[in-house]
Amino acid sequence: MIVKIFKTNQIIANIFIVLLSVLLWIPAYYIDVELNFENHSLFNLFGKWFVEHRWLNVLFTSLLIGFQAVFLNFIINQEKLIKGNTHLIGLFYVVLNGAFALLFTINPVVITNTFLITMLFLMFKLYSRSDVKSPLFNVSFLLSLATLFYTPIFCLFPLIWIVLSYVRTPSFRDYFISLIGFLLPFVYLISYLYITDGLYQSNIIDWIYYPAIFSQNVLNQPFLYYVLVLLGFVVLSGASLILQLSRDVVKDRKLFVVLILLTIFIVVTVLFNTNDYISLYILLTIPISVVLANYFNKLKKEWLAEVFFIVLVLGVLAGYFL
Repeated sequence: MIVKIFKTNQIIANIFIVLLSVLLWIPAYYIDVELNFENHSLFNLFGKWFVEHRWLNVLFTSLLIGFQAVFLNFIINQEKLIKGNTHLIGLFYVVLNGAFALLFTINPVVITNTFLITMLFLMFKLYSRSDVKSPLFNVSFLLSLATLFYTPIFCLFPLIWIVLSYVRTPSFRDYFISLIGFLLPFVYLISYLYITDGLYQSNIIDWIYYPAIFSQNVLNQPFLYYVLVLLGFVVLSGASLILQLSRDVVKDRKLFVVLILLTIFIVVTVLFNTNDYISLYILLTIPISVVLANYFNKLKKEWLAEVFFIVLVLGVLAGYFL
């Protein structure tokens, strides 16, 4: 029943997505989550203040995730990557981001996802626009801002050049524009640190070798079961997508390849975050939501889609109470 509701193209489903995000985060008002914010770039300036005000922390984060889901849903529907204006992308995004208690707080990775979703929107525009200077500069600039919040994401910069070369025939000036967009925030940051005499007190190693935000030893067994179930669905959905690519039109095929490339580069970030797999999980909720929604939208047996979704939700609930 739930999957059927969000398969529709009714705009009111966006409201349900935001409300669902708030509801899934209700346990967060009663669960204290301790994260490691030390040496975590720009987030350290205001992150601690949010943590000290628990109710505001939870409300802001749940609403942010809800609006991220609506925006991601809008991007996929606008490009018509999934048949019908489905809202399943947003549904899966909020469910995956409310998967277990360790996520119940504001953190740099959740904020980084806002930049990533906007970058995905702009990278898709590289295919359809004749003049790409503005979106190219903006996508590089956004990646640089995301790096200030979550340093390992810097390794996505080669992705911009790969996508640019894949979806169109670029000029040398296009590469130069993207490089300027990426470097500009760092120029401002270094200038600010120099003016405030903080440049020589900064340790560049702390920016490259990123300490884990989430403690790995608090992962409980129900969450591991949930991950196994989710992996099963991802493998099934991924295989279905690969078979679908050969039948898609050129535009859809290229944009799905961009999504796959984004997934690969996100996985690479784990090399720079001291094996913080929970942070990796949060980043991967973006492409996983799209892949799952694409698969569930194609399932002809609606009862099977409902059963699969219930199994996934039960895994989420197990992480809350077991």
